Amino acid sequence: MNTHSTPLDLRLPVPGPAFGPYPERKPRAPGALKSWLMAHRVFAGNAPQRGFVSRVRLAQTQVPALGSDDFKTRLAHLRAELGLVGLNGTVLEQALAFVLSASQTALGVELYDTQLQAARILLDNRLAEMATGEGKTYAAMLAAASAALAGVPVHVVTANPYLAARDAAALAPLYHALGLRVAAVTPTDSEDQRRAAWAADVTYTTPRDLIFDYLRDRQRAQAGSADAPPLLRGLCMALVDEADSVLIDEARTPFILAEAVADKAAQRRWRAAIAAARRLQEHRHFELLHAHPRAKLTALGTGACPAEAGPMRDPLWRHDHHRAELVETALAALHLYRRDEHYIVQDQKVEIVDPTTGRVTPGRRWAAGLHQFIEIKEGLVPSPVQRTTAQLSFQRFFPRYWRLCGTSGTLSEASTELSQAYGLPVQKVPLRVPSQRQTSCEYLFASDEVRWPNVVRAIVMHHSAGRPVLVGCDSLADADHLCRLLDTQNLKFQRLDARQDAHEAACIAQAGERGAITVATRLAGRGTDIRLGDGVAALGGLVVIDAQANGTPRVDRQLHGRCARGGEPGQVMRLQALDSAFFVQELPAWLRSLLQRRAAARYNKDLHPLLARALRVLLQAQAQRRERQQRRALLQHDQDATRQLGFGGRSE
Repeated sequence: MNTHSTPLDLRLPVPGPAFGPYPERKPRAPGALKSWLMAHRVFAGNAPQRGFVSRVRLAQTQVPALGSDDFKTRLAHLRAELGLVGLNGTVLEQALAFVLSASQTALGVELYDTQLQAARILLDNRLAEMATGEGKTYAAMLAAASAALAGVPVHVVTANPYLAARDAAALAPLYHALGLRVAAVTPTDSEDQRRAAWAADVTYTTPRDLIFDYLRDRQRAQAGSADAPPLLRGLCMALVDEADSVLIDEARTPFILAEAVADKAAQRRWRAAIAAARRLQEHRHFELLHAHPRAKLTALGTGACPAEAGPMRDPLWRHDHHRAELVETALAALHLYRRDEHYIVQDQKVEIVDPTTGRVTPGRRWAAGLHQFIEIKEGLVPSPVQRTTAQLSFQRFFPRYWRLCGTSGTLSEASTELSQAYGLPVQKVPLRVPSQRQTSCEYLFASDEVRWPNVVRAIVMHHSAGRPVLVGCDSLADADHLCRLLDTQNLKFQRLDARQDAHEAACIAQAGERGAITVATRLAGRGTDIRLGDGVAALGGLVVIDAQANGTPRVDRQLHGRCARGGEPGQVMRLQALDSAFFVQELPAWLRSLLQRRAAARYNKDLHPLLARALRVLLQAQAQRRERQQRRALLQHDQDATRQLGFGGRSE
């Protein structure tokens, strides 16, 4: 590596003398001016030069036959040259040409020019917005393989363990043809298996597995432990699939490494608090703040929770402020967190359901006793007190990578926050062919009682015409209700929700067959293509019925993007209700009641489409502002917690 003429930021981050045995960038935020320029797409970084795609295609024609001696010789020479000059110029074009040629032979896949453009954006440390169905997985493969050829350890971060294992296995022939080793890290792997997987040239993993293994490495390093080598080889390059979901939506929750602590007094406090909370009445003793979400005791409610109602010898229970906080948390558990919406009970454990994706997040726990209160509410044995040993948010973790990039179909709306939090500009990749998606009129009904029969009628209408239908529901409870209604119509359907997470890809892959009906809860099968069955395109393609009330237009686009992929036809219908959780949370009760009366007065018991759309846009903007504030507060809290842990001699 030419260490004398190339600045450190531009050289290839690999474990070794220049970057150390465990490469990691010191976190730093971009300047305000650069953030503004990136967010408004004035700053384009190293934008692909004119003629880049044609030069790569020309170089591809000159690549020797895969597996030939000439191929191996030229590949070895290319890898040495990449190590010297880095991922730029002619040598990068040649690397991409080799990967393209190998994909043709090893995978039987002919990649598109738009995927090549996206790969270049990724290798320039930017975010590539590619519409759903445009081939993000292969674009990421192009970038990952090219960087790995240069000797950079690459982490491809994807939505769940199934997708990580699937992509690593499916793309293994390509990587092996280029002399690279690929592996996947999954939650069930042992420590030795994880260490071996992290040692691969390209490792597919989930955000959770990645950040927890990093925290374990930090703890060992700070403790001076030499009993085992680190799990990871450092933070050289990360390529984040569904980058907005990971870097924005999941950034509202810190990742906490904790250890169980025996505390019988805490168990007594929890049971006393939830017993007290069950005796209280809403509006008289407490108010529910749905937007936050939390409960607030009134003066009368505070007086109704005396110290005598719990463990008298417990100093924390006898402390008025601490006792009130416990009861308020218990009230939130009882009234604001609902089974089959915010969590499920599985194998005698409370498993949190991610509010954006609808997927179960195994091992994740609510803090401040909330998780234990929900366990008691569900009749389970409360889990032990957890003492935090390390804590880190995504906003502080991912900027530690020397090279960071990612893809998603919905990045534009979050471009400002992505540039401010991570220093990542967003560049949109043009559609390979024009979109044929049609969006029908927007319906906002007075209540679920009116909405669901209309949803069923829409399903029956399109199903009778032979068109496949995908319905996006807000929660497991909504999906259960819709499925019962479909049963009464003797309609066959598939369920796709947090309970069927392991079968997600197989289920969604069949959603485009003629006459198929799929009921999905939030996740809508991200990461898996919906291929239209024979003759379905001629009927108008897949119909997506949006019965979700989403807090951001990005989630709208994620669901709507399940249809009309790659130039195919498709249709979107919005059918929502004013008493769904989103509108209950965002609208004052008096205004919601007024709108419901106005909707009920119309012949179809819905608001005028223009009013419905305007209301949705305003409420989504309100929700997005609040969530940005929550992420900023989390970052500040994470920094404060790190300082406190540091004073205690612990990591992060």
